[in-house]
Amino acid sequence: MWRTNRSLPWELTYTEGETVHLTDALVSDWRLAEEALERVTRPGIPPRARDLEMLRQPLMSDVRSAWAEMHQTGWDERRFHALREAGHSLLAGGRPHEAAETATFLVSWEPLDEPSHLLLMRAFVEIGAPSRAAELFRDLRRRLRRELGVEPAPELAAMAGQPAYGS
Repeated sequence: MWRTNRSLPWELTYTEGETVHLTDALVSDWRLAEEALERVTRPGIPPRARDLEMLRQPLMSDVRSAWAEMHQTGWDERRFHALREAGHSLLAGGRPHEAAETATFLVSWEPLDEPSHLLLMRAFVEIGAPSRAAELFRDLRRRLRRELGVEPAPELAAMAGQPAYGS
């Protein structure tokens, strides 16, 4: 117990007999990330930049165990969908550049995710770069054809001002 008290900052732990306690001042990165996720998914409240940045970071990436992998997978799914929701909120709030940054992150994370591509294309159109939206559509179309043998959703073609099927 003496070593525990000596090895950690004094304000984080205290002992009572043989019991070591952590103070309420100690907040885990997991808790901070959960709070950020909760904030960015609140309806009607614009996402904060620091919450978005926190959600772009993996948790427990250096921990190797079945338990950690299971929690990491669930966390990744939740943060991916929260970031996409935040991107839509940013667009609706008149922040297309931030929406594009968030959607670019999502597209790089999941290169075949059509809803993320659609979000990015919408952001490009709102920014005034419809040619970037069309280019993104063409790249996605090629990739979907090559890797899955399918065409993109018609909404993507419409957003890019492209024919739904064809070259």
